[in-house]
Amino acid sequence: VLRWQEGRPETVSWDFHQKVAWKSRDRSLDVDSEGKRLELRDKDKRWSPPYRAGVLDRHAVQVALMQDLAAGKSGELRYPVPDKDEMATWVFRTGASERMDTPMGAQRALRVERIRSDGSGRSTTLWLAPERGYVPLRILQKEPDGETIDMRITSLR
Repeated sequence: VLRWQEGRPETVSWDFHQKVAWKSRDRSLDVDSEGKRLELRDKDKRWSPPYRAGVLDRHAVQVALMQDLAAGKSGELRYPVPDKDEMATWVFRTGASERMDTPMGAQRALRVERIRSDGSGRSTTLWLAPERGYVPLRILQKEPDGETIDMRITSLR
């Protein structure tokens, strides 16, 4: 659940449940902006990272990124995202415009990369469509173990 605070998105609450074979994930975030408190949960573990205005859960970052690009922002874009007991800053860098072939035809796409300084070897690259409100056309994530997740748009409704 998001709300708009001074024209920018901020997470109010976030719940994530995933079950694959023998593995499951249950995570959540509750934001109390008036009390300036956060509660982050991962199964039975709980953290209270410091509150920062405009805090976003890891999935709402995409909404904020799309909004900032639509407003004409470029270069390095920064977003506060809680990570256990810390408030991390996710950084994205805009790149060149590219042409992409999609099932919807050729689209112009702005290449955006997430900048990580943790040395994990993980990389995330997004291609966002300016003419379509910066909806993601492709998201490519490479993991340190060699696993690659490549999501591509098939249609818009």
